Amino acid sequence: MLKPYKAYVFLNALFNILSVVFSLFSLTMIAPFLDLLFLKEESFYREKISNGVPAFQFSAQSLIDNFYYYITQIILDPAQGKSAALFYICATVVVLSFSKIYFVT
Repeated sequence: MLKPYKAYVFLNALFNILSVVFSLFSLTMIAPFLDLLFLKEESFYREKISNGVPAFQFSAQSLIDNFYYYITQIILDPAQGKSAALFYICATVVVLSFSKIYFVT
């Protein structure tokens, strides 16, 4: 009885999982990155870079640490700076928001 719907069941489960993932990274995740941009001094940025690339693990803290590291590199790059980092953060939020909308509906 469910045989003709097997593919739809799989796709429904996949899209529900993707919706949850994109919902986790919506606008609530932007506050730590704005804090990184506007409330830190250059010594903080140098310390983040001197620690090296954080080890990647499947956790929220690992994702945040890696994103902090790469955003810090952009901030310290004289050719890019804080405005470029803000642009990348905004672009990430927009892409994740549209992705969330796409998988929810």
